[in-house]
Amino acid sequence: MNKHITILAVESIEDIQRSILQTFHLSHSIEETVIFGDVGTAIAYLRKEDAFVNAKTPALILLDLDTQEKQGIELLSYIKNDRKFKVIPVIIIGTSLTKNLLSDCYQNHVNCIIAKPGDPEKFSQVIEIIRDFWINITELPNIKNES
Repeated sequence: MNKHITILAVESIEDIQRSILQTFHLSHSIEETVIFGDVGTAIAYLRKEDAFVNAKTPALILLDLDTQEKQGIELLSYIKNDRKFKVIPVIIIGTSLTKNLLSDCYQNHVNCIIAKPGDPEKFSQVIEIIRDFWINITELPNIKNES
């Protein structure tokens, strides 16, 4: 079982950020859940730039594309084309999942795309399912946290 992993989420809506934090906080396998509201900060975190010099490499990434679709695809491409990060599962969560967006995500090797429910309670249930499957059932990659 995975122990002491870090989760990275990119989500701009504060209520959804809280839901993600609360849900992942309930897992004893998760050491830290890091959430950023924008793609640029997430990239700085992954690169361990500036304030993130001691950042831990995440074992799972949740990426919302609703507010930053173009930048989100660029982040996905960055992750999946980087030798160190490409093994990290990336889950896209969004409401505006067009055929072009789905195609772009899968062309960039996303692991999973989930339609975001509009109802906050249903969204919390989806996050619980993500947590249960990706944290409690699957084995995530073991990535060293060297700088």
